[in-house]
Order: sequence, then structure tokens, then C-alpha cells
Amino acid sequence: MPRKNLPPSLYHICLHAVTAHMDDIFSENENAFQGLPAAINEDILHILQSLKPAASAFYYICCILRTAQLRKVNVSLIDSDAAKHSRLPQILLNMKQHLLQELSLGGAHLEDDVQLVTVISGFYKLRVLRLLLPNITDCLVTAIASYCLCLEELVLYGERVTDGSVQLLVRCSKLKVLKLESDRSFRPQTSPLTSFKLLSELKNLRRAKLPYLSEALHCFSVGTKLLLTEYQNTDDAIPTEDGLLHVCQVCPHLNKVNLVLRGHEDLSPLQWLRSLGTLSLKVLDSHSGAFFRVQIQPLLCVIGSNLTSLSLCLSVLDLGVISRFCSGLKELEIVNLRRIFWGSYTQAIFPALKSFKFFLDVDNTVTSDDLSQLLRGSRNLRELSLGWCRLTDDALKALVDCGALLRLRVFEMSEVEDITSAGLRRLVEVESDLTMLTVFGCDRVSRRDISALRDYVNEKNYALTIKHHM
Repeated sequence: MPRKNLPPSLYHICLHAVTAHMDDIFSENENAFQGLPAAINEDILHILQSLKPAASAFYYICCILRTAQLRKVNVSLIDSDAAKHSRLPQILLNMKQHLLQELSLGGAHLEDDVQLVTVISGFYKLRVLRLLLPNITDCLVTAIASYCLCLEELVLYGERVTDGSVQLLVRCSKLKVLKLESDRSFRPQTSPLTSFKLLSELKNLRRAKLPYLSEALHCFSVGTKLLLTEYQNTDDAIPTEDGLLHVCQVCPHLNKVNLVLRGHEDLSPLQWLRSLGTLSLKVLDSHSGAFFRVQIQPLLCVIGSNLTSLSLCLSVLDLGVISRFCSGLKELEIVNLRRIFWGSYTQAIFPALKSFKFFLDVDNTVTSDDLSQLLRGSRNLRELSLGWCRLTDDALKALVDCGALLRLRVFEMSEVEDITSAGLRRLVEVESDLTMLTVFGCDRVSRRDISALRDYVNEKNYALTIKHHM
């Protein structure tokens, strides 16, 4: 059975007691949090953001921001009704700016950013700045480039910014992470030349998400060696015949690669990336069996032993090959699979696997036996997500009884049509580490079944949360 509920720590009891009596605390002293250590104030802020109603919680959040000592501020409540016309920029301006090292704001659509520009000009010791606000302007980016010269990480929505301000970010010479987020349907207003300039002059840059990143990398000569550790292309920037080779030559330190492919590219340049540990391949061709045999299998033969995370989105693959050459995998994701074929390697054993996501195509031929064989060889799983799989009650019970799911903590089933409440009941009856069970779109599991299962869990005092969506 899942583990029993343990009593919360005294520290967390005190935190929740404080947040539950904010009215009494503030009625006596508006500066009650001024003398508390920064770590405690940050934890209280985190709890307040989950409280209902949001209006009163936001008032207390603003009070703490105004009076308390803080090193990190992460506020994502500012899109609530209470915050639409808030004085958040003014409150930030009154904070103890010399202590703040990390600031994350998200959700609000500010009518203008004049006050926020003024705020940013005072945070000269910031190391991390994440502003996921939809209307970031050139004025704000210019202010960041002028005052936040200690930044090591910067994340912005970059849909409205232009070349003039973005190029100024080269002044933030300590940047290791730079991401300009945007809606994929939105055409950026910056050019490949700007991305090239940032990559050229920010010598410490390790992770970059920039418009026209692929085009910018192709502007570098072959002898150039950038320090980037991550590379991701998009559907609009599928590698050309020599494109992937050039990226690997210019960025030899890549340890994480995410590619969208048409199904005829040459993947052999990836074998020269000695640090590669995370690989994600999405193949758009619906008949990708040949591509797996010709390109992916030889690649895994060379680099598979170094991989700790592998994500494959394609219609056909050989699990035996992945098991044979990628025995050190800790994370495996397989999406849109229609068929498994078994070659010379007929076993799928992943002794180190901790997380497995297996979301099949609706029209798949993967059997319950295929899935059972795979899970029996992955006895150290902590997280398991299944979608559109054929998993029967008997198969689930057999997996539970043989101990294959003993260490599982998170289990998600989506559109697993053959499972019923009987299989789920067996899952929660036996000893395990399970703490989260999510059942989504499983037609043979009703709300009444889930209610009865929750009653059983509560009666036994198990530390298990059950989520259900029809």
C-alpha cells in the first residue's frame, strides 16, 4: 500500500498558521514581517499565492513585498481580478532593492511600463530576472541593459521588442541564460543579425532561446567554438542537409539537443557531441520505421551509453535496440508510436529508468503484453505516464504483484480504456511509494469508482492524492 500520511514538520505548521491569521497580524502591526529572515518571508509568499480568495491574499503579498527583507521574489498572481489595477510597480519600487537577487513576475498586462522601468533601474544586484509579461517594450529592455549588469539569467516575452534594444543586452556580459519567449504564431520583430550579435559577444552564454537561432548559428565560421550547451530547432527551422553538421561544429559542448525532422536527415554529426546526455527527436514523417533503422539506430549505437534522457516522437521503433544501447537512461519518452518491431534484441530492460512517458497514437498495435514486458524490465521507475495504451486489469495486477511498480511515486493514465476500478484498487492495496494517481479519460472508471477509491485511501490514512478527469 502507499505510505502512511506523516505529520507535517513544525516549521510548515507554523507557516500555515501564520498565513491563516494574516488579518490579526496586520491589524496589530503592518511591519510584522520586517524582522523575519528572508527565507521565511519567501516561503510565506509562496503559500499566500495558493490561498483563496485571491483578492485578500494579493493584499498581503503586496504588504510583504513592501516591508519584508527578500532575496527572491516570484509572483504569478498578478493576473487576478484584484491585481488588474494594482500598484505593483510602485510597491516594487519601495522594496529593499539592495538585497534582491532574483525576480520573477508573470501574468499582468501593464498599460505602460514606465513605472516598471523605474523599478528595474534600482535592482542593480539582480542575478536572475524573469518577466513573463505579454507587453514587454524596448524601453524596459533598454533599462535592463543599462542597470542590471550582474544578470546571469534573463527570460522575457520578446514579441514586441526590436533589434535596437535587444542588441544592447550585450552589456550584460555575465549572462549564462538568455531566453526571448513568444507565441509560436507570432512573427518576431528582431532579425537573425541580432541573434548573431548576442551569440558572438556574450562569451559566457550557455543556454539561449532566440529568434532565428539556427540562421544565426550558420553565420559563424566552422572554426568558431561557442559554449552553448542546449540547441532546439522548430518546425519552421528544420535542419538543411549540412545544417546539423555546422551546428555541431560550432557548438561542440552541446549536452541537450531537441530536433524536429522530416525523416530524411543525416543524424551522424550528433555522434561527435561528447557531452550529449539529453536527446529529443520528433519525426514528422508518418512512416518513420526506415528512418529509425537507418539513422537513429546507428546513432544510438555510438552515443546511447552516454544518454540519460531520450525522447522520440515517431511511428515505429525497436525497443530492444534502445534497451541494448541506452542502458543508462533515467528518462524515456515515446510519443505517437503506432508499432513496435523487435529485431535481434528481443528484451527491453532499463535498470536505471526513473521516468517513463508512453503516449501512443490512437491507431496503434502495441499490446498489453508489449507494455508489461517493458515495465517488468524497469523496476526503478518513479514516474509513469501512459496514454492510449492497452493495459488490462489482469496485466496491471500482475505488474503490481511482481513488484514492478513498487517504487512508483507518480502514475498517470490517459485514455487507457481497458482499465477499471478493480485494477486501480489492487494498485493502492499493495505496498508501494505511490503518492499521486491521475486517471484521465478512462471510460470504464466512473466518478463513483474514484470516490470509493478516495474513501478507501482516507480510511487507511495513505499519503496518496487521486486526480480524476472524465
